[in-house]
Amino acid sequence: MAMEKEDEDLVQACGIYRKAHPKIQKLTEEINRAGDIQEKANKAQFLWDEAQALIDCEKRGTLAVCPACGTINQVRKQTAELILRARKLG
Repeated sequence: MAMEKEDEDLVQACGIYRKAHPKIQKLTEEINRAGDIQEKANKAQFLWDEAQALIDCEKRGTLAVCPACGTINQVRKQTAELILRARKLG
């Protein structure tokens, strides 16, 4: 998958992303395993926070991989937002 390749490139190229990557992976796995929407939403809020922190990164725009990082983390934020909205729907 193209996104997985970009994710690997980011891990290699950026120390900030490399540090955040294990936590993001863990949250994503926990969301995928969660049994109900409340449990998914609790994890999704943390995923949103992590993605936003990377979007607001102090190195933003200084590395060749910054645009890919922004795109990947926008997708993560949008996914988290969908889960949070689903919780509100019941």
